[in-house]
Amino acid sequence: MSDRAEVPLQDATMQDQVPDLSKLPPARKQNIACDACRQRKVKCHQVPGQVKFQHCLAKNYPCTHHAQQATSERKRMTSTGNKRPRASTSNGRQASGSGGEGSSKDSQNIELKFPTTQPSQSNPTYAAQVTEGSPQPQSALRYEPPRTFSPPLRRDSPFGEILAYLFATPEDANPQYPWRTWGELAHNLEEESYRFEFALDLVEVFFQIVHARLPFLNPTQFRERLQSQMPASSTTQNTAFAASQSTAPQGRSQFGASSYASTSTAPFPSTSAYHGASGQYAGATPAAAFHAAAYSKPKAHPLESHPALIAVVIAWGAKFSEHPLLVADRNASGHTKQSGLARTLIDRAREISEGFKVHRIPKVEHVVITLMTESLQSQKLEGDGWRGFWLASAIRHLFSLKINHKSVLLSIPDREERGMLVFAWWFACLCDSYASTYHRRMPIIKDDDYDVDFYTAEPLAEDANRANQGPREHLEILGYYSAAHALARVARKMSEHLWTPAAEAQGISIDVLADIIGQLQTWRTSYLSSVGVPTNFAPEWDFVSAVSACASDSTFHVMWVILFNAVDDFGVRELIMHHRMGSPQDQASYQMQMRAEEVMRTILDEGLHGALRIAGLAGVLTKNGYLRLDPAIMHISCINAGSLLARFGRVELENCVAGLDQYAYSYCEAGEQARDLERTYACALRGDEQFKHMAACITRGHQQPQTQPVDPLTSPQTLLSRNSSQAASSPLQPIHTQMHPDMRGVSVVPQSPHDLHPHSHRQMHQQEIHSPTTPVTPHTLTMNTHSMHVAHELQSPIDNASMYGTPY
Repeated sequence: MSDRAEVPLQDATMQDQVPDLSKLPPARKQNIACDACRQRKVKCHQVPGQVKFQHCLAKNYPCTHHAQQATSERKRMTSTGNKRPRASTSNGRQASGSGGEGSSKDSQNIELKFPTTQPSQSNPTYAAQVTEGSPQPQSALRYEPPRTFSPPLRRDSPFGEILAYLFATPEDANPQYPWRTWGELAHNLEEESYRFEFALDLVEVFFQIVHARLPFLNPTQFRERLQSQMPASSTTQNTAFAASQSTAPQGRSQFGASSYASTSTAPFPSTSAYHGASGQYAGATPAAAFHAAAYSKPKAHPLESHPALIAVVIAWGAKFSEHPLLVADRNASGHTKQSGLARTLIDRAREISEGFKVHRIPKVEHVVITLMTESLQSQKLEGDGWRGFWLASAIRHLFSLKINHKSVLLSIPDREERGMLVFAWWFACLCDSYASTYHRRMPIIKDDDYDVDFYTAEPLAEDANRANQGPREHLEILGYYSAAHALARVARKMSEHLWTPAAEAQGISIDVLADIIGQLQTWRTSYLSSVGVPTNFAPEWDFVSAVSACASDSTFHVMWVILFNAVDDFGVRELIMHHRMGSPQDQASYQMQMRAEEVMRTILDEGLHGALRIAGLAGVLTKNGYLRLDPAIMHISCINAGSLLARFGRVELENCVAGLDQYAYSYCEAGEQARDLERTYACALRGDEQFKHMAACITRGHQQPQTQPVDPLTSPQTLLSRNSSQAASSPLQPIHTQMHPDMRGVSVVPQSPHDLHPHSHRQMHQQEIHSPTTPVTPHTLTMNTHSMHVAHELQSPIDNASMYGTPY
């Protein structure tokens, strides 16, 4: 009773409020948002069955809850009643000086938000910032605000600060051995001079490999900008580094990809090791001479100094560099051969872009950064199958800046900026069209959204030649812009008619399919002979010509594969309605069925030929080690073609698998995609059903895959290698068609570029087709190293818009 008396009774006012409180909605949940949503101040939606929240899934962010942990920790410490001094709130950290001074230093360190390793004392930038109260490499703050969204950089941060942030040890590293995660040589990154040398090498790799396909920047100005920020303390070391670079070609990285090229079994000259997806312009002027003449402004463009751009360039270079530090990092990862440092650089480059709101604020420099970021990150398909966040941001920026208006582009006085924006517009436009077809979504840009009808900053003279023009002008001279734009319009039409709810539920109309077939055949007649792999060409087929022609060729043929998959998944609307309604077999119904069957046989024949064609192209490039140095030029094509060949049980799939395995050195998801193709191939050999609406057409018009008893314990890799060896001694019989009785079948997978003939069923002569029983003599690829040296930056960046990123 005494206990009851101590409880204060509610007064009349409180009792009157009780009914009102019961009518209020339930108390909102607090402190549940993840760090990403908390920083952006948006509602945090959790996807059922997913560990990550919706925002983190959409942007491929790590879904962390550091803020919740810190709040819980503070509550727990308060409830204990043992309030310790503020200087001792960190884990294992002892602050020096008075309490107020220690508190000030804590605030300063949290504001920097660097990972736990202390920067090198040789860096003069940090000598004044890092005090004796700063955390040691073995210590860490109990809670550090998420570095992902608040990078400790400013718009005018010097090069040293950017590198200190990019090359800081990973957050989850062992405190005693923080560098072990990145291999045995990563501890050298503690030295500022080594960080500068390493970063400059990665920049050179970027300009040798990636810049050829993304020619947004001015290499001369970018290099000069970085060299001007070299600290005086590292001048001696950089001089020695420049001397070591003298063994490589001028302007090239010493560790581009020569070590990989030297192990290639195919002819692969060392000078070609530094050309990633280089251009197709043999005999052009060197890039250095072009930039010296084209970019003569004394003041550097503000784009070159943006921290996000510098981070993106360095991250791109780490993808393809063969620097000893990255080689040791890949070797330490085991059989995957994936570089943990390269992945970390990609994440931190994206974090810096997020911190500077690159995706939100429409600026010219932000357009370039977003376009270069899309295909940099992993393109692993999750959720709805595609992200495209950075590409969509770039398109929004272009619309906000009204770059889609011809009058606005023509009013830009600066020729360099105008040329860059024209190229950025067409790059985004083409990538959006191709990516919408690849990933079954509606394109953002429509045909009526722009009136830009020129492809270069200034009209080209009638007597213009490649020797006197830059890389963007070369694309116009060779017809790449017009060809890619025409194919992008076809791809946009395919997306608008194939990826609709009506098509998914009711099928695709015959008229739509016939229209798409006609447009693809028209494009082949008009452009494939000029931008694809030619039938007859000079005996010397240099690297740049091979990669460019294969890219354009595969981009066209993958459209047939995508059309085949769409018809197989959704069917033909008229046939579906005919079977569903039970229409009578009159003359109109019979003609409709005959027309639908003819359309489906055409799509089947072209789709299978396109897959075989892409497999042959991938085999040639893989044999010569070109895909190792390629920024996803044929990534999507290999996946789509390999998937169709695997469903047919064709051993030509091996070329696509080998190509994806070679891509896996730079793109971590490619290895798993290759394993998926092998599993599909094993299922096809076991006789599992692989086709839906196209199954009847395949049964009538084509030979089914030769199924045979398969041991369920046999791995897909063993099955593929076994059948490949059997096919080498006993060539596969071709798949015959009823549509073209004059043809003996689809040509076999080419063994060299000389066997790659552009295919047109109605125009190809009989003598142009290789007999399936006659062995094809392989031709050695003779490399023209001189033309590669002078044209390594003149590659078509639009013949394969894989910025699906990356994209495409």
